Amino acid sequence: MIEELGKIQNEYLLLLKNILGEIKKESLIDSLDLIQMFWIKNRNIILMASDHLFKYHDTFFLTAATIFDVNDSDQNIFLVNSDYLIFDDPIPSYLTFIATKDVLKELFSNYLAKLEEVIKETIQDEIVLLEEKREFFFVLPLRYYKSNIDTDFDSIKVTKRVVQTFFSETITEAVLEKHQNIEKIIDHDAISTIVLFDGDNPNESINNRVNNYIEINEDILPKNFSNIQTLYFALIGDFQQAFNVLEASLYFNVIPFFRSFAPYNNYYILAQTLEHNNDNLDEKRRIQNYVNKSFLGYLLYHEYYKRNIDVSLSDLKQKAKNIDLKRRMRSIEPNEGDLVRVELYADEINRIIDELIK
Repeated sequence: MIEELGKIQNEYLLLLKNILGEIKKESLIDSLDLIQMFWIKNRNIILMASDHLFKYHDTFFLTAATIFDVNDSDQNIFLVNSDYLIFDDPIPSYLTFIATKDVLKELFSNYLAKLEEVIKETIQDEIVLLEEKREFFFVLPLRYYKSNIDTDFDSIKVTKRVVQTFFSETITEAVLEKHQNIEKIIDHDAISTIVLFDGDNPNESINNRVNNYIEINEDILPKNFSNIQTLYFALIGDFQQAFNVLEASLYFNVIPFFRSFAPYNNYYILAQTLEHNNDNLDEKRRIQNYVNKSFLGYLLYHEYYKRNIDVSLSDLKQKAKNIDLKRRMRSIEPNEGDLVRVELYADEINRIIDELIK
């Protein structure tokens, strides 16, 4: 199975190199069929790997919610804390989104233009990742696969129901266009449980929070959007992404890795909602187990990042082996039914890091 996955990686590397060489001559959309056909051809192997390999190991994946910065050596901690690590290739999903005709997308023309640049940069980054041939590291489009396996399921309806819980009035197009006072239409308790971006302060007024969000994202947001429209579509986008991550995680037996708190928090809220409304005890346990492992992975990266450690991947692998890092991390996982809390686990994580880097 490992050999087959490795072969797929080598073939995809060649495909991406060919596409990168042709981008200046042709539009990005011309590459869509090639990439779609490649992953359709290899779908059964990925599904087999999910059932017979990923399921029985701690297999983590980084999604589009977490960009894999090839120049960020702190991300090496991901590689030594997992049995297998997957970068969830966003390219086929991005290309499909750009190719789909949608009236709403006309409002986000700036975003689409930026997305094309992101695709080109991602192709270059993935070429670097694939050329490095990191052990037990794979580039696979898990979210893209999941979206094409269950095509009858409308995840946007579920996302809208979740987003509705943050508002005190039922959201319709008329409501979005009519209301000017955002303070009167939100559920203040509910909105205080989320962060709109890293650095967002839930204790501030929602007007200030949305204005800060607009300032950060002004290059991709429609200029004529009100604060209410901006908040609503931001929540739709964030929770749609979180829902896709959650679905892919459960379907392919992989655990999400997050570098940032904002996407983890959205994932956590959705996972807790799904777990609470699930009557299947085994599924409830699996969801909770993934949530806890995701948080411990996030906390390990967050605390490791603060140390500003300069160490090569090979040295870090040896240090991780010396202290049996993966076993140590598994040993601090909470008991069934318990949830991880920063105040309970940060000290233990830092003790592990102290041993790792000494």
